Amino acid sequence: MSKKKKVDPIPDEFVSYQEAAEFWDKHDTTHYPGKFRTVKVVSEFRNRHYEIPIDGDVAIRLQQRVRRAGMPPRRLASELLRKELRAAGEPLAVAPASPARARRQAPGRACRPNAAETAALHSPRSQETLP
Repeated sequence: MSKKKKVDPIPDEFVSYQEAAEFWDKHDTTHYPGKFRTVKVVSEFRNRHYEIPIDGDVAIRLQQRVRRAGMPPRRLASELLRKELRAAGEPLAVAPASPARARRQAPGRACRPNAAETAALHSPRSQETLP
């Protein structure tokens, strides 16, 4: 004879994200059939983002060049890597500019790093050195 496991009810509200996380760490959504509904989501990747640890002295130089060039750190870093790869004989396609990027970089319009780029340059991880 099999016993059915008692399933805790889902709280109507959680006081915090932490409380919700703790609840779902201990419970499985498959134990609550009929409590969830399927939703249709349409999405597309606009850009890929890569995180690469770099030496602190390199981050400082990159930050200095970003200020002089007036462009976002990701763009300058990509251009420098692209230049180095071409010099090594690696064939690379020119990265297509997204419409949003083209608008941001319209002539006469200054490009400034966004909050995430600024935080990445100033984070302790950007100061780590590779072994």
